[in-house]
Amino acid sequence: MVIAHLRERIISHNRELRKRRGQNAAEGTTGLQDVMSQVEQVAKLHTPVLLIGETGAGKELLATTIHHLSKRSYGPLVSINCGTLAETLLDSELFGQEKGAFTGASSLKKGIFEQADGGSIFLDEISELSKQAQVKLLRVLQTMDFRRVGGPRPISVDVRVIAATNRDIAGMVQHQEFRKDLWFRLNTFPIKIHPLRNRKEDIPILAEYFANRLSVEMNLPYQYRFAPHAMAQLQEYGWPGNVRELENAIEKSLIVSRGAQLSFPYLNAALPKDFPLYPDDDEGTPPTMNEVMTRHIMRVLQLTSGRIEGKRGAAEILGMKPSTLRARIKKLGIRISKSPYFT
Repeated sequence: MVIAHLRERIISHNRELRKRRGQNAAEGTTGLQDVMSQVEQVAKLHTPVLLIGETGAGKELLATTIHHLSKRSYGPLVSINCGTLAETLLDSELFGQEKGAFTGASSLKKGIFEQADGGSIFLDEISELSKQAQVKLLRVLQTMDFRRVGGPRPISVDVRVIAATNRDIAGMVQHQEFRKDLWFRLNTFPIKIHPLRNRKEDIPILAEYFANRLSVEMNLPYQYRFAPHAMAQLQEYGWPGNVRELENAIEKSLIVSRGAQLSFPYLNAALPKDFPLYPDDDEGTPPTMNEVMTRHIMRVLQLTSGRIEGKRGAAEILGMKPSTLRARIKKLGIRISKSPYFT
């Protein structure tokens, strides 16, 4: 299981760190170890969990781990990206529909809450829900009762909610962009996942894990090996796409290596040093969430020379659908142009 494998790697890694640095057992905790400790602490409870972290930080992986460690592991885990929910189909997607409920409803359809009955539901990008959707979601979370579109009677479900966001929902509440009562209900047990650039001690563990897992999944005819300098290359890179980008880099290297040692010289060559990722302004004031999102998207667009779709495009790195990314770019007023750094 993912959690067991990562825990074993972390324990071994920290034991080695303590030998090198003379730290006692209470020290040397990595960001990954701290997050995993919180995951194990809450997994067996019914408590809602809110995962907070940048795009690609590993929120979906943690949601899956929470479900598999819970008493609901025998039940389904149903995931939905809230940013892709069309307003016109909201009720149908969340709560289902009866046959003949509206034009085109040719059959009975169960919504995601009904599909997740007895298990868990993962609401990704929860901060992207419209005000109307927030009201409907809150009502269901309060009672776990709802009606299918066109349904004659209420349906009750038993669902554990795991939500995720890459935005500052507390700030959205202050600006009346997100309902306070819904935030209170979701924010019972928040787990903050720090960006990979701030926990680079985790990179060797994750790189080994991804290399091992992907080698098995791809049924490679050769055993992977990291070059002596490979981990230094990985730890020097800024990882704007976080854990997802690291996984993609490992997968690419496994494919092109053809059995040779894994190396990543192209990573640092692709980063102009005069383009800080999240700089403060001249007065030292932290940037707003929209400014952070703008800079992050612009950085990834630089890495892809403005390419949004396709393999290694900006949408893939950011873990978003191309249509969702284009909508976000338009909303933030980002102008796409070919980068002089990446040809």
